[in-house]
Amino acid sequence: NEDLTSLTAGIYTVTATDATGCTASLSVTITEPTAIFLTTQVTNITCSGLINGSVDLIPSGGTPSYTYLWSNNSTTQDVSNLSIGNYSVTVTDAHGCSAVTQATITQPQPITTTSYVQNLDCEYATGAVDLNVFGGTAPFTFLWSSGLTTQDALGLTPGNYSVTITDNNLCTTTQSFTVIQIPGTVQI
Repeated sequence: NEDLTSLTAGIYTVTATDATGCTASLSVTITEPTAIFLTTQVTNITCSGLINGSVDLIPSGGTPSYTYLWSNNSTTQDVSNLSIGNYSVTVTDAHGCSAVTQATITQPQPITTTSYVQNLDCEYATGAVDLNVFGGTAPFTFLWSSGLTTQDALGLTPGNYSVTITDNNLCTTTQSFTVIQIPGTVQI
């Protein structure tokens, strides 16, 4: 057979012999590109409820140039403005070879609090708010409407107070509290 098709990579040698017994040999090396290899770098959502996740896709191997088809129908190499979920991409090279990979976008839990408000008896400046923080991304900073920057507020007089809690990703939440004066009993 003069032509061979569907050969795998390797070295092939053909020897031809004519009617007089003379021979000639020829060696041919068939190569193939490396397989397509896909690396992803995921940037998760910074604050609960936002749509700012992204995937940086780094293809290598195969035969450039590449085409891309993401599960959200994007055809760009990298995708951004993603919400939480799983995303897959099929990368096809110039010879029609393809590879598939996935990336998962997550988000932190929302910042939530529990609190205990200590109201005042007969004395002023004994009110307090004991604050516990959950979710978000630690560490947290606190800014009270009274100017305090601690997690708990102590030495409060009767009134309305609020605290803005900011996490490490600059996500914020604001909580409000009321400290009241509880009427006491006068003893003589």
